[in-house]
Amino acid sequence: MSLRERLVKALIIVSKDGVFTRESLKSVSGLGDSMIDEFIGSLINDGGVLVRVGDGYKSVMPPHRLIRYFVDRGGVYVDLESVSRYLPWDEFEALIRLVFEEWGGI
Repeated sequence: MSLRERLVKALIIVSKDGVFTRESLKSVSGLGDSMIDEFIGSLINDGGVLVRVGDGYKSVMPPHRLIRYFVDRGGVYVDLESVSRYLPWDEFEALIRLVFEEWGGI
């Protein structure tokens, strides 16, 4: 798994419940400060994917849309099986619906 894939997976995991901290992203990804800061900065500045909320961050899109964003724009492989276990049931359903509707059941 590439570093970016690790960051994306960690982001999906920590952002599913709303506001998350830099430290939680760092802990789940297992990556260093500079990688975390660069990743968060790029998602705030370049993509508008994250917004700052107090001392934390929040994704502007739900997890299933985050997955689509990274696959479509970032060319990142997202292991749906491993990520799906971290999603609440309604997000898992939305992800399955997305796969069938937009990716033709791939």
